[in-house]
Amino acid sequence: MSEAFVEVGHYQARKAGQGAEGDVFHSRKTAQGRVISVLSDGLGSGVKAGVLATLTATMAAEFIARDIPIRRAAGIIMKTLPVCKVRKISYATFSIVDIDRSGAVRIIEYDNPPYALVREGGLLEPAKGDIEVERSGRAGAAQPVARMRYSEFRARPGDRIVLFSDGITQSGMGTKARPLGWGIAEARGFVLGELARDPGLSARELARSVVRQALANDAYSAKDDASCGVIYFREPRRLLV
Repeated sequence: MSEAFVEVGHYQARKAGQGAEGDVFHSRKTAQGRVISVLSDGLGSGVKAGVLATLTATMAAEFIARDIPIRRAAGIIMKTLPVCKVRKISYATFSIVDIDRSGAVRIIEYDNPPYALVREGGLLEPAKGDIEVERSGRAGAAQPVARMRYSEFRARPGDRIVLFSDGITQSGMGTKARPLGWGIAEARGFVLGELARDPGLSARELARSVVRQALANDAYSAKDDASCGVIYFREPRRLLV
């Protein structure tokens, strides 16, 4: 994988009537060449949700950049996040992607829609295991144990990892065309269709296409924050200056 360039892009749309996004996508590259990307969805929408999502995303990226194992980092985050007193759930969800220089990928997901891994024009389903984290000191939580999904694989040139917030998969909910929302299967199918149309689509443009379709599902008045992040393992482009 040393010959591949890791291109990261994202696109977002805020909930109609809100002045700020409640989702956060954060990505950084360390001095050791690792790429760490996090998509976090704050509970609700607006500034408060955005602050909590920012806290979650920046904590996750910093922990992993400091070589804290991804499973332990997720556990620390779960024990740190406050719990909503009314809904009894954590104030933010997250998907954490950790990529090292060799192309080894580790992903941990908590309550976000499952990511899509696109390889050679199709979907690949990596094996996922469960991680359970006790919510010590979180007596208000509906469940004393948080359950996350963990997967790992080795990326290949041409692979794309696509992350969604639930504003994407739930877009169109309640409409005649999509009473139960767009759904993860249709969202993934849309991604495959866009790549079939343009196999060289950039990470940013693919994320933009997904979000714009989600907005169209909601008649261009988003009912929730909608975010898509894309990680594209592509051939480097040589530039002579």
